[in-house]
Amino acid sequence: MRPLSLLSAVQRFIARLAHDDRGGIAIISCGFFMIGIAASALAVDLGSLYLEKRRAQGITDLAAIAAAGDLAHAEAAARATLTANKIDLTRATLRVELGHYQPDIATAANARFQIGVLPYNAARVTLTKPGQIFFAKTFTDDCCDMTVTAIAASAQIATFSIGSRLAAINGGVINGLMKGLLGGSVNLSVMDYNALIGGNVKLFPFLDALATELNLTAASYDQVLDASATAGTVLKALARVAQANGNTAAVTALNTLAFQSTAAAKPLDLGKLLGLDPRFGNLTVGTHPAGRDANFNIMDVVSAAAVLADGNKQIGVDLGASIPGLAKVSLSVTIGEPMQHAPWAAVGQKGTIIRTSQTKVRLDVEVGVGIVVKLPIDVNVASAEGRLASIACAANGTGSVNVGVKTGIISAFVGGTSSADKVDLATVPVPLLGAIKVTAYTPHAFPANGQNTSEQTVSFTQTEIDNLTTKTVSSTALVSPIAALVSDLKLGAKLGFVDIPVPGLVTSTVGGLLNPVTGTLDALLFQVLATLGIHLGQADVRVNGVRCDGATLTG
Repeated sequence: MRPLSLLSAVQRFIARLAHDDRGGIAIISCGFFMIGIAASALAVDLGSLYLEKRRAQGITDLAAIAAAGDLAHAEAAARATLTANKIDLTRATLRVELGHYQPDIATAANARFQIGVLPYNAARVTLTKPGQIFFAKTFTDDCCDMTVTAIAASAQIATFSIGSRLAAINGGVINGLMKGLLGGSVNLSVMDYNALIGGNVKLFPFLDALATELNLTAASYDQVLDASATAGTVLKALARVAQANGNTAAVTALNTLAFQSTAAAKPLDLGKLLGLDPRFGNLTVGTHPAGRDANFNIMDVVSAAAVLADGNKQIGVDLGASIPGLAKVSLSVTIGEPMQHAPWAAVGQKGTIIRTSQTKVRLDVEVGVGIVVKLPIDVNVASAEGRLASIACAANGTGSVNVGVKTGIISAFVGGTSSADKVDLATVPVPLLGAIKVTAYTPHAFPANGQNTSEQTVSFTQTEIDNLTTKTVSSTALVSPIAALVSDLKLGAKLGFVDIPVPGLVTSTVGGLLNPVTGTLDALLFQVLATLGIHLGQADVRVNGVRCDGATLTG
């Protein structure tokens, strides 16, 4: 019976304990206290991880900016930034990817950065590191890796143009070309052209003036360049800015040109005149970005607008006997398009390209009195090209720019390059023989030694940029191209219908008439091409402005 009594006693004790609620709150409080401690520990660890990830994101942002600011040493710049901010790279993984960022609002945000696409102007930095935990270390030492990513793009932008260098003005030549390009009856004075050559306009005030002339309000600069415009619109916008600058001489010349020509009826693709980087093109008219504004020479803009104006691209100019030493001169110019769409001037980053137009010039020259030599000269010039190769910025905000330049490939000849292409040059009386008909052709398309078409790099300092310095790249020594053609002429002679050896008197007579005027013809040819913004075997490039803003996060 004793075991049963013990069992009964236990049962009675449990029953009493079950009905005894004394001290219950203390027990429950103890349980919740333990849960609170665990929750607090979890909160501390989660809060710590959150703050640590935010700190890691900020440091990675800085690393991306450093990488984009020095794309040539992007990974080293990113590592240096992370190390300086006490990120232990022995326990972290770093990935730096280069690519191209296009800040175009028309493109989805996640598609604006493209890895591996040239030219590189942005970097994406990805950092993976273990998070720091405290209470959870009781259970694990390997927890909670965090990954943060940042993309930054270079904000270094330069404005550059490919254009003319009008060192000397021949009013008849330029007036004839402007008349052919813009229509009407253009007759500006040398003083007018010098006023245009001596004046400058800033980029954004010019674009604002274009918007005003086009009656565009609350538009972006891209919308201005996409608008329907005429060459007259450009002339009026230039005059508006010149007036604001107090340049009354340029205003008078521009208004005269607009009045004398039919430029107001000449459609013009403004996008071929100027190309804007999207970060500027998306700005609203009147919103001028901080930093240095670009300067453009007024005559360069006028010439480019005239060449781009729609209409007859075959221009004929009869200069008559207006050029000393020449009995008669006429020229025809055929203006083509660049090989690909490219503006005359551009605001952009590394890799931006500008080009001149392809052009053909035919000079028909008559020299002499009595014995007249008729010399037809054909010159073909392919597009010259400028490529923004690099921008370097100093700590004080000044910049330097490198431009890669390819000169326009040329060919120049009289008649052709074989005897089948010979042209009649003159009729020369020779004693005892009578009238000798002289023919000629050039056995080699000038220049005979070929062309250097490889890209050459020219550098511009901040001072040269501020002074609108023009730099010229030459593929060959084209000092006197027509003189070279004349010296290379292959003469032929005919007496009636019979080919005969060329008498010495014929050679000396033709040479005596042509050699003294080759310098004049060279100057005339260069003047014609300079007005059109091109040169034989050469390319003129000017950096109009540079902005050094380092790099910025893209989002």
